[in-house]
Amino acid sequence: MVTEAVVIEALKRVKDRDLNKNLVETGGIREIKVKEGNVSLKIALAKTGTAEQMEVQQEIVNVVKGEGATSVGLRFEELSDEELQKLGGVSEPAFQGPQILAPDSKTTFIAVTSGKGGVGKSTVSVNLAQP
Repeated sequence: MVTEAVVIEALKRVKDRDLNKNLVETGGIREIKVKEGNVSLKIALAKTGTAEQMEVQQEIVNVVKGEGATSVGLRFEELSDEELQKLGGVSEPAFQGPQILAPDSKTTFIAVTSGKGGVGKSTVSVNLAQP
């Protein structure tokens, strides 16, 4: 039989990917309703609308159904800024693109454009480029 306590224990195994803490530690369990094997949850995450949220959603459904729930309904919201600060904040991922595009790159971009062909855009670009 699925109870609120069983659901809370199951959610201890699910981590908020952005905070690397389980949903009980983050205080992310906002609401639990259990009725005749159907479980309804409201969960707060550091970030919503991400691929990580989809992973967490699938994991929640799997662990709660693994405890005997027949269906799992989920709603999500974001943790408040105050809650995030108490939990240590969310670290931004390191820049993963080409280093020429990194925020601290010394590269300067200059656009050479024209609405017409054959006016020397390539020549100007080559002359502007530094070795």
